[in-house]
Amino acid sequence: MNQSAIRLLFRACVVVEALSTIIGAVSAFLAPELAIGSLISGQIVPQARAVMPQAGAAWLVLALIMLGTLRLRPGDERALRIILLPLLIGDVVHLAAAALLIRAYGSWTGGAIGLAVFTLVLFTYRTLAALRPELLLGKRPA
Repeated sequence: MNQSAIRLLFRACVVVEALSTIIGAVSAFLAPELAIGSLISGQIVPQARAVMPQAGAAWLVLALIMLGTLRLRPGDERALRIILLPLLIGDVVHLAAAALLIRAYGSWTGGAIGLAVFTLVLFTYRTLAALRPELLLGKRPA
């Protein structure tokens, strides 16, 4: 696979992640049960439902930051790494938090497994992009 194809794939990952994050944010605002219900088996406690809009607000901000990386160009490697490092740490924390949530509710659901796999894919592409920023950065304007 050549570098242009990899760049296109990585940039598509950013768009897919941002869109899925925006969908999750809207769901957290409008239907918190949907946002958390696919991750757990059993009853959703009212406190979990109540904090979902706050999570949605954070997700919306993260999605906008992710989309902002698409505007970066060669020469912006340091800025890209500054953005990617907290997202990489967030991936690890996200998996740990999901594991705690699943432990509290007793079983991994299909939604939780899918989320874990998706997070691992994102962690992988972000790690590669941090090590080789040219794989994500856009081309210089002509």
